Amino acid sequence: MTKIWGIDISTWQRGYPYAKAKKEGVKFAILRAGFSETKDNMFETHYKNAKAQGWGVGAYWYTYAKTVSQANREAKAFIKAIKGKKFEYPIYLDIEDKSIRKAGRTTLNNIVKEFNKVINGAGYYFGVYSNVDWYRNVISGSTLNKSYDWWIASWTSTKPSGVNAGLWQFGGSSNAIRSPRVAGVVTDQNYAYKDYPAIMKNKGLNGYGKTPVKPKNKYTGIFPTLPKRGYFFKGDKGQQVKYLQMFLNWALDTKLVVDGILGDKTFLAIKQFQNKVNITIDGLFGKVSLAKAKSFAK
Repeated sequence: MTKIWGIDISTWQRGYPYAKAKKEGVKFAILRAGFSETKDNMFETHYKNAKAQGWGVGAYWYTYAKTVSQANREAKAFIKAIKGKKFEYPIYLDIEDKSIRKAGRTTLNNIVKEFNKVINGAGYYFGVYSNVDWYRNVISGSTLNKSYDWWIASWTSTKPSGVNAGLWQFGGSSNAIRSPRVAGVVTDQNYAYKDYPAIMKNKGLNGYGKTPVKPKNKYTGIFPTLPKRGYFFKGDKGQQVKYLQMFLNWALDTKLVVDGILGDKTFLAIKQFQNKVNITIDGLFGKVSLAKAKSFAK
């Protein structure tokens, strides 16, 4: 695939000349959705205008998390900020702030994993942004890169070696390849090396619902009755859980043990079904999931 030129912008690019940037050849924009637990105050404006240009759009969240629990809260704030929108490019964790550098490699690795768990679990394509120093010396970049897509920052004339990066941020205030200005404004610039829009649409991620494929045979089983709390959750037991497992086996063409115990495998299967029918992926099989199950079975 031929590399594609794009930009990344945030609150610091208020009043950005989107139309002029498009005329210069910009094809996509990665937008800062927020930082810590705060939404970027230009995110909505940038999103609206980037979409108006016909650009592919991605989002990133600048983390200040020093613990996994802080990372969980930040990731949930990220999901809240982008909910209801469609993104053709990945949803990135930006991990680079000097204030968290001393948290230690193990903790920082776990922060990356926690962001992935929340973001990927909500149906988004997760990626990591870092500079080369952080990739090689602060986190276990080469190991994490085996599991997660990467957006690497290196303001040099050639893409850094040894990193499997779908996006390369090659310049900002300094630029060894082209002018640091886009439409007259100093702008961070990137090359994309993957057809991300096709990936998102084909996989039904980032707000792009994929039409769920139903099994060929019609479902003739009994649907479970929800418990009084209104949803099934891990640890639940009994005949109704068996009915739920039977349905999941049919819907996903899987082979859960029908033992009436909602353990880790059944919990994961619930999330897989929720992803399949494009509803919130939380592992709680409640009214919405049951309604979707009955509709899916028709």
